[in-house]
Amino acid sequence: METESIITNKTIHLFLKELGDIEKTNELEPKLNQIFDLLEKQPKKIQYKKMETKNWEKLSKRNFKLAQDIYYREINEELNFVWGINSFKAYTLLKTIVRMMNSGEFYPLFSVIRMFMEVSCSFYFCQKLCSSIVSDMNKNIHKYRSYLLYSGELENTILQHVRVSRIKSLIKESRTPVEHAETVYTYIDFVSKKPEYKDIRIFYDHLCEYTHPNLFSNEFFAVITKLYEEENGKSFKRDRISLFPGEADIYYLDKPEPWKSRMPFNYLGIVIRSLIMSIDIFTESLLGMKRLYAFKCTDTPREVLRFQKAAYK
Repeated sequence: METESIITNKTIHLFLKELGDIEKTNELEPKLNQIFDLLEKQPKKIQYKKMETKNWEKLSKRNFKLAQDIYYREINEELNFVWGINSFKAYTLLKTIVRMMNSGEFYPLFSVIRMFMEVSCSFYFCQKLCSSIVSDMNKNIHKYRSYLLYSGELENTILQHVRVSRIKSLIKESRTPVEHAETVYTYIDFVSKKPEYKDIRIFYDHLCEYTHPNLFSNEFFAVITKLYEEENGKSFKRDRISLFPGEADIYYLDKPEPWKSRMPFNYLGIVIRSLIMSIDIFTESLLGMKRLYAFKCTDTPREVLRFQKAAYK
């Protein structure tokens, strides 16, 4: 029995039929089905709560084992929160992307796919850092001080992912710590180091050209009225654009046919490939993050042993 298509827009189906192999976009439907299947299995509710540091330090002096149990549980809950909150974002954005594709809302679609790409790249960045730190933690469960050093690094890494902002007053005055947010290009360029994602910066820049009030966002509403066939066009492979000499001097709020069904071919390749790459990045990050599990430290520092020994006298 053939499964129902998640994409119902006729223009997109026509594009995939005519140019899917050339533009490498035939994976769109399978990728969407795969990620929705993955996301719909995630919890619909998550909790992110930590004991205040001063209370934990007091407990550590009274009952070191209990304090360590709480700390160990909270670290893994923090790791779970990272993939949980990113799953919420991805699911919401992907549902919106599919709706916009099917209804032909292509202009705002660029912005929403860009949001999803940013979430995916930020998540990827955090997951890779956390994986390395958790590995070091688990190698040092018999060395309390080394374990504590790595666990503190893990907490800071997670904090810099889940509690960041560019609003200065929020960073300065918030009761709970808020870090200054990195520029998104930090994450984009980090992701681009992996060979299969090397073009992520090019795709991101294209999405930005439509999202910002730049040339592409204006030309989205234009129609080509004349091509100068006697002049050669220019293609720029690195930037994935082609320039054809001609006229595009009429702009429509709602384009009439035949432009309405054919003009999306100018940008659907970039849109769909950006989406497919973002799905791959997010899926890799989610599966990698869910595998992370910090083991409990089994070592007790000497000063705690001395304190406990004195308490029993």
